Amino acid sequence: MKKSCIVVGGGFKGLISAYLLRKKGYEVTLLEKAPVLGGIMRSRVWNEYSVDNGVHLFDSIPRPLGDIISKVMNGDVFEINFNYASAYHKVTTPGLAIPDFSNISEELKKQILFELVQQLTVTPSEHPESLYQHFQERYGSTAADLMNESFSFIYRISAREVESSCLNQTAFHRLRFLPDDIAIELKKQPVLDDRLAAMRVNIGKVDDLISLYPGKRGMLGFCEKMTEALEDMGVNLQLGDSIASMDASKDGVLCHLSSGDTLQADHLLWAGLFGQLAETWLGDTRLTELLHGTPMVLYYFEVHEKYVNDYTYFHQFSANQYVFRPAASGSYSQQVKANGSTFITVECPCEVGGQLWSEAGEKAEEVWQECIDMGLLKPETPHYLSFDFIKAPVTHRYEKVGYENVAKLVEQEIEALDGVIVVPNRSAFSRREIYLTVDESINAMAIGQ
Repeated sequence: MKKSCIVVGGGFKGLISAYLLRKKGYEVTLLEKAPVLGGIMRSRVWNEYSVDNGVHLFDSIPRPLGDIISKVMNGDVFEINFNYASAYHKVTTPGLAIPDFSNISEELKKQILFELVQQLTVTPSEHPESLYQHFQERYGSTAADLMNESFSFIYRISAREVESSCLNQTAFHRLRFLPDDIAIELKKQPVLDDRLAAMRVNIGKVDDLISLYPGKRGMLGFCEKMTEALEDMGVNLQLGDSIASMDASKDGVLCHLSSGDTLQADHLLWAGLFGQLAETWLGDTRLTELLHGTPMVLYYFEVHEKYVNDYTYFHQFSANQYVFRPAASGSYSQQVKANGSTFITVECPCEVGGQLWSEAGEKAEEVWQECIDMGLLKPETPHYLSFDFIKAPVTHRYEKVGYENVAKLVEQEIEALDGVIVVPNRSAFSRREIYLTVDESINAMAIGQ
């Protein structure tokens, strides 16, 4: 039985791939071009706090993954009971994570309802050309324009320019614009039940998913502990190196590294971006060029915990604001100093070279005020104690229109390579989905031997 595997990529996907492969008895080498593991998850220390690169949680994950995280952290994890809210046009809706358009004009509501009913007679395209077309076919043009306005603000690209499959990375799965009693009545129609949202009575936990945050040192601590765990399990960590070229045959996979070293194994599991594999193996840069990355300025404000409201995070969908997602990170990570101070994290989408990017320090006051206005912080909150920010040129990645067609052609060439396993990544966005697709890929790999 073939029992050796090279895992390429040291982000969460690569970490969990190496862990699960080793548990199944494979000899594993984990190759990562950075000098440390964790990727975007690997946070830093600021002002005695472990602060993440944005808002990072193990949100709604299967219990088996929760068990792995708890084991790696030696039980030092916090279970989180989420309390979130949605903000739109200066109106905050607790318990909602999608845009709440219920405060738009009555005229617009009537137009949306009219178009929504019209769409019931239209058979949606099996493969819409863009995410905007998907919105339009589900909700009509008026609602699609509202969603696109929010989408463009958050991700810095129009829904007209990205693949419809990008929907799974967004909060636009359903439409909310009607009073709940009307929406609940309309949702008795199966098609509308799939398209409309309504706030229902809380019926308690209905699945076996849990939400966790690592204890000491947060996500940074998890990356450090996972590195130790993989080393203790016998995983060969090859850090600070990358693949220059590859050869694959029925006898296995041979990787020539940039350092001049070589790695050989029965399998290679690619846990990085698919476009990077196409570029490395085939010299094909089209997928890389068809990937949009959203830049953000990430702010950290130190504040006394007594002024932080009981919310885990907000989603803010108004296009005329700076803030997209602020979070009470210090509270849910239980990082509160003896004097009662903690911190919040704020994600602000922007353009590289734009005003917010260039004047990030000067814009901190306005960002801070938005967090008060939407309700993450109490109205009487005094000035922050200190603040910091970092600039992230790429955060969320979105596939531009045309990506899927090119990807299918590239996949045909990759599938012909013996021993190369690609973890599906275009449908796996959350850590829950990544874990499930990695587990499925590894099980299929074992069956195929």
